[in-house]
Amino acid sequence: MELRHFRYFVAVAEEKSLSRAAKRLHISQPPLSAQIRDLEEEVGTELLNRSVRGVTLTAAGVRLLETARKILRDADDIKRLGKTSDSARTLRVGVGPVAQHRFLPTILRLAQTASPVLDLHILPMNQTQMAEALHSGTADAALMIPDMTTFGLGFERFYDEDGCIVVGSDHPLARRSEITLRELAAENWVMFSRELAPTVYDLFYRSCAAAGFVPKVAMTVASYEVRFSYVAAGLGIALAPASAKVQLPPNIVCLDLTPPLKQPVGIAWHARSAALDQLISLSREAVSREVAAPAQA
Repeated sequence: MELRHFRYFVAVAEEKSLSRAAKRLHISQPPLSAQIRDLEEEVGTELLNRSVRGVTLTAAGVRLLETARKILRDADDIKRLGKTSDSARTLRVGVGPVAQHRFLPTILRLAQTASPVLDLHILPMNQTQMAEALHSGTADAALMIPDMTTFGLGFERFYDEDGCIVVGSDHPLARRSEITLRELAAENWVMFSRELAPTVYDLFYRSCAAAGFVPKVAMTVASYEVRFSYVAAGLGIALAPASAKVQLPPNIVCLDLTPPLKQPVGIAWHARSAALDQLISLSREAVSREVAAPAQA
């Protein structure tokens, strides 16, 4: 029996629905159902009454709910105690490609000079993984784009990141400096999987629909770096954050989108602490230095 069993049970009890609880926890429904069954086996009785209209708690489930909530509160208190130590302040920080390319190096430099007692453990993740890590307590903060998966988390916006279009240097559009989505209706796209960045993915498809077309996806890949390789090979074009300009290989060109596709970038957290307050302050400073001017190619 682990903390996640109690966290899942509380979510199901509060949502009164396995499907809604699964969305809240950012997992699919079958694994959630399996975890609840495991918990029922552990306690030796059924905790839920299941029907097509949803779920309700059994008498045993009602008794366990308050106990589970108390266990989770106590676990959060224990985590906060560890983070308030004056001698060692460690934060596990999820980061995605935008933060890595744009302002993470400056945060790390500031942490060494301005706050040497702050120990940052950087965890490269995609957007979905960062939200899951924050909700499960395996990360303390994340430098990310918020979406529905960050519901219930704290969030501070730093700035809005523009999107851009990357094409191979021998592509007919490579001499352009900017372009509209409507002009790209006939192009083949190298897309990232929705799990990497659900907010950007959904915004892109909505924007294409508003421009009057459905993107022709030549292939879907699981990382930004692989996308750039396919683009350089001439197999399609791709959407990328404007901050990616600083790391593009020489055989790829970045075109600004008009109007721009903007997404808020900031820091999300599950629980505040003195160490987190330091990180937020350092992040504000890093962003003010690095994002004041557009990223240069």
